[in-house]
Amino acid sequence: MSPRTLQPAKAWVRRRATVMAYGALMLVAMVLVIRHDGWVGKEQARSRRGSLGARALASQKKVRYERLRDHSAPRSTLRDASTASTFGVAADPSQLPPHEVFPAPCDCRHCDVLPPPPPVPPSSSVFPFHAFPPPTTRDGRIASSPTASSTASSTSNPTHPPSPPPWLGVGLPPRDLQDTHVRIIIRVHHLQEAATRSLIWAMRAQPEAAKFQAGAPKFTVDFALVATEAQGLPVVQRIAQDEWERTRSRGINIAPSPDVFVADTTGSFYALASNRSAPYRCSEADKAEYQNKGGENYVRLHCAYDNHAYYQATDVGVLDVLRGCPWCTHVLVTNSDNSYHPDFLLHTLSSDADLVTTDFVDHGERMVTADWRWGKVDLGGVLASRKVVMKTGGFIASLPPGAGPQETHDNDYWFVHRGLDLGATTAVVGKLLFFHN
Repeated sequence: MSPRTLQPAKAWVRRRATVMAYGALMLVAMVLVIRHDGWVGKEQARSRRGSLGARALASQKKVRYERLRDHSAPRSTLRDASTASTFGVAADPSQLPPHEVFPAPCDCRHCDVLPPPPPVPPSSSVFPFHAFPPPTTRDGRIASSPTASSTASSTSNPTHPPSPPPWLGVGLPPRDLQDTHVRIIIRVHHLQEAATRSLIWAMRAQPEAAKFQAGAPKFTVDFALVATEAQGLPVVQRIAQDEWERTRSRGINIAPSPDVFVADTTGSFYALASNRSAPYRCSEADKAEYQNKGGENYVRLHCAYDNHAYYQATDVGVLDVLRGCPWCTHVLVTNSDNSYHPDFLLHTLSSDADLVTTDFVDHGERMVTADWRWGKVDLGGVLASRKVVMKTGGFIASLPPGAGPQETHDNDYWFVHRGLDLGATTAVVGKLLFFHN
């Protein structure tokens, strides 16, 4: 066969191969599009199922606890005020916080309902008060000034105690207050001062970063530091004082007004909190049960920490929001060692839901796809509206009846559970934005 006869055949084969190649590419493209649409549809369906079925899924947790804990009569009486002397606390029901109301007993200076503070008038100074904030000692007390002042006589007079530092209490509204304002309550451990400062600076930058994104919500933030233990009081006082001094310094563009405050847990708060948490600590029966469930680490998580007292301190910061921060629209409660994606608040505030959470990494070991079930949600990853926080009454008020060490350890879940029971709307952001440490 001559070459002239083969040329048309080769051309036909090339055209055929080209058509088949284009067809294969189109088929691959269609498969990718279908898979992508299917994946998006599954994610949307998962979010809808998580929102619509959250209350039913959450209610299953009660059944699970009842099945796992298997309370016997002697153990259930340990939670009764009549045998509270077993824990070294008087059998006085007034010392045990009821679950229906906010825990009231404390001697804080800011426990009364406070009217909203007047707006700060514009001034050439960036510091919203004239007097320099009184310094504090290492134990958190107000230190007397070594120089004479107009208040020296009243300070030395025991009948006129020194004024509290300006950063102690419910706080002040920012000068550039937006319609949306987030109060970030940071639970501070006394050994995590550097981590706390880093978290403040990182979260403070989020509203500024959101301004450069088209269509992003405008919002402001401030911070309330809560010392979970008495050793943390000088740490939170020192951090707040440093932040206020930085704001007072001219030429440093950090914040338009002081934005770091300290929840008032001074006085005998921690002694009272320890008394109130005594019936919720681990008994020997609890330790044996937890040892069988998960070993030494499980016992440590539930028995080595006074979780009930920690959440009592957290509720002081929550109470400041409910009673003295009318400009706060949202609340984020987190620990000082947690960290966030720079757009965490941007994405969570884009939803109008009462409770918004995101996917997160748990202790750097596993990625958790967020849901409203137990084990799929963490305290620092939930942005809550002020409305739902007011409905729940705080963390201690959200504990179920008959709560023990396991329930107080999981108090963040029970806070969410109570919000769902009260009709809170929910949303899940399917992005990895929170890192729980």
